[in-house]
Amino acid sequence: MQDEKIFSPEDTVVSSLSRISSELSLLEEERICELAELAEEAAEATLSLFQAGMTGIEVLSLLSDEGLLKREEEKDGEKEALFHLNSFGKLITSADRAYFSELYLLRLRRLGISLSESDFLPEYSGGEELIYLRNAFADEAFEVFSQDLNDPRVRYSGSLRDAAARVAEGDGDYCLLPLEERGSRLQAVAELIFRHDLKIDMVTPVFGFDGSADMKYAACSKGFRIPLLRADDDRYLEIRLPADADPISEVLIASEALGLSIYRISSASFDTEDGRRQYFSLVLRDEGREFTSFLAYLTLFSRGFGAVGIYKNLE
Repeated sequence: MQDEKIFSPEDTVVSSLSRISSELSLLEEERICELAELAEEAAEATLSLFQAGMTGIEVLSLLSDEGLLKREEEKDGEKEALFHLNSFGKLITSADRAYFSELYLLRLRRLGISLSESDFLPEYSGGEELIYLRNAFADEAFEVFSQDLNDPRVRYSGSLRDAAARVAEGDGDYCLLPLEERGSRLQAVAELIFRHDLKIDMVTPVFGFDGSADMKYAACSKGFRIPLLRADDDRYLEIRLPADADPISEVLIASEALGLSIYRISSASFDTEDGRRQYFSLVLRDEGREFTSFLAYLTLFSRGFGAVGIYKNLE
């Protein structure tokens, strides 16, 4: 009985699905060729803006306002198939936008304009003073972080809140904050990072005296500290997306289309000028690639996203 098949599809159906897949592959090749042509036209049209001194972010923001690759309007009707067709259309549009972003950067490079991660993630150019509330875990994190700094100095603070506020006000370069405990982001610390618009620059696990602790500490500043892309390192980009903006599914499709992998997705709510607002936090792993194309995609097509940090070796 166990060797009997419950269901065996008709050969004609399997053959038809295979044929349609081949046809779709050919159509996708045509689609990518058209996207490459569109990227060529967009790059040539924006060349003068770069030559006039506009930054990459400014140019991409202007392109974003042009409404490139708009979502197709949903088809009306009561048929069940329309739901699937509309969903398929959204998937295609998300992938198109990701491919266009990458092709656009390639065309710009051919015109002598190379954008990098630092064009989207302004790097912190201050000193190397680290402020933290002293305890065994923070001391351990300081020892790890100081190995990546040239002249690390330390100043102790009376609280996490005070350490974050000082860095936000420019009275110090980095604050050390307990970021996670047993794999969960600490909400109070996430609130501090959000409120002061701090960027996560370095992350390290800490183990305590007996090695049983399961915590991660972060070094945060007012800017980004972009780690070099090395073969033996995993790098992570953390972004924040308003839950009431574009569907997060579109961003996930785009990230996969650009060769990134998803490390973590979580949600949190923060107080804003408009009241309490829900956000998604998305941490992506680079898989040996740069994040530049994905950052270009976000700038062009994602409303309200915010870059929270770029760091390496979470594991």
